[in-house]
Parts: sequence; C-alpha cells; structure tokens
Amino acid sequence: MKGNFLKGLKGLGLASIALVLAACTDDLTTSSEQTNTTSHRDFPRETVTLIVPFSAGGGTDILARHMAKNLSEQWSTQVIVKNMAGASGRVAENYVKNRPADGYTLYFNNSSFTTVPPILTPELPKVEGFTALGSIAKSSSLLIVPADSRFDTLESLLNESDKLYIGSCGLGTPQHWAVMRLKRDAETTHVPYGGCADALLEVVREELSAAVVTQASAKAMLENGSVRALAITSARQEAATDALATSELWLKNGPNLDQWYAVFVHEETADEIKKQIAATLMEVFDTPQFAEELAPFSLTPYLQDGETFDALLKEEQAAFIEFATQQ
Repeated sequence: MKGNFLKGLKGLGLASIALVLAACTDDLTTSSEQTNTTSHRDFPRETVTLIVPFSAGGGTDILARHMAKNLSEQWSTQVIVKNMAGASGRVAENYVKNRPADGYTLYFNNSSFTTVPPILTPELPKVEGFTALGSIAKSSSLLIVPADSRFDTLESLLNESDKLYIGSCGLGTPQHWAVMRLKRDAETTHVPYGGCADALLEVVREELSAAVVTQASAKAMLENGSVRALAITSARQEAATDALATSELWLKNGPNLDQWYAVFVHEETADEIKKQIAATLMEVFDTPQFAEELAPFSLTPYLQDGETFDALLKEEQAAFIEFATQQ
C-alpha cells in the first residue's frame, strides 16, 4: 500500500508539473502574440527610410522628400530619403530586398518599375520581391531643348539631317521609351543618365540636342528660361504646359507614357504592417491640400490603394513587355 501511495504522489507531481509547464507555454505564446500585435500597432517606432533609385533633384526625389515630410508629421517619427542611383533601379531594389522585411525600408519608384525590365532584362521582364502599397501621383514628360536651340518645334527637330543626341532619365525609363519612338523618325543617339536632373543639366550645357524628362524635374529650368519645351507625352489636357501639343509619336503604337510614382515594400513584410502603411498613405495624401501642394511641382494626384494599383500594374507590365518584343 505504501508503494502505491508513493506512486500516486509521483503521478500527481508529474501531472502538476505538466499543468504548470502548459500554463507557462500558454502564457509565453500569449505574451509573444501580444508583443507582435503591439509591435504592429505601434509601427513605426524608429526611423523609416524611403529608398529612391535616382539621383537627387529629379521629380521622384522631389516628391519623395515632400512625402517624407508629411509622413514624419503623421507618424511623429523621422522619415528620411536615401538616393541610390545605379543600374536603372537594380542597386536600390537589391538594397531593399536585403534589408529586414519589417516595413522600415520602403521603396519609392516610378513607372521605371515596369518599363526598365523588358529592355534591360528581357529574360526576367518583371521586378519580383515587392508588394505595391499604393500610388501617389503622376507626371507627364517633356521634350526639352537648350534655351537658344535652333529647334522651335518637334517637327523641326525630327527633320534635322544631322545626328541628334537625345538624353533621358535612364535606361528603360518612360523617357527612354519616348526617345525610342522618336528614333523611328530621325537619326538619333539615345544618351541615358542616372536621373532627370542629370539629363537636364546636360541640355543646359548644350551637350545634348534635346532630352525627354519629367515635367516635375523640368519646371524650375523652364521658368527661369534655361530650357524650352517642344512637346509633351501626355494626352491629358490638364497636363499641358503652355498649350503644348502632344506628339502623336507618343500616343500610338505603345503603352501610355505618363509617369506614376508609387510606394513598395519587401513582399515578406507582415500583412498587418503593409495594411497600416497603405492606410496611412491614403489618409495623408488623399486630400485637397495635397493636390494643392503638388501643383507647383507639375504633379497631379494619382491615389490608388495597393490592391487597385497592383491590378493596374500587371496590365501595364504586360503592355510594355509586349511592346518591347516588337522592337
């Protein structure tokens, strides 16, 4: 009987220990879940970085810095812009992919996200590894020439018998595509740069016959008379500058060349953080005040949530891939 009694005590002890361990495990799991939930709810708790794949001074950089200011105020946390030009976006993309997928490193790109791969890496015509959180704004592009250029219309430039050197904001960018269409009608050498600002400077220095750059990046130089615009890529009436006509070369035989600007994040970032950032973007920028703030930069709002924009993105990617195979 004594032996049975001791066995009973031992059994009770093991059962009690098991219950205690189970309770501790439950507490730890609950604590972990609460920590993760709190972490997501409190996002961001440290500096957020917007990676821009172009040099400073261009339209994408200008908008990114304006956004950073607004997001810093909304989050009460510093949001900084880091320019990482190189390899037509590949340097910036690889940087973001190699950072922790925690939402603190955001990728801010423009239409180059869809226009670059079909030209530079046709074997991999899409950028992988990112989730679109939403688009912010749009900008048309302009064909600009030096202030004292002999060309006063697009036709006069295309009818030029001498060789033309036309710059763009980079290999594969929407501006590159615009130059490609011009090349059908003129003996043209395309000169890509690391951003629109660099191409603009070369036009001012008269190192280029012309360049295709975004309205946003060209605005200041147009206003001070450093350059002149001959044509606009957009068919949108509100995008016109000084009643510029849209060249038919840019409206036919290919996808629309208006340039959008959007925010992306590492695809492995937690869904809750993705949703929080996307919601913040819509809350901060879908306002009449933001539209007014964009106007001086020749930008127009283009607010699309992540799901809607992702669908549009897929359509655009397919269109550029198809057009690239026809060249």
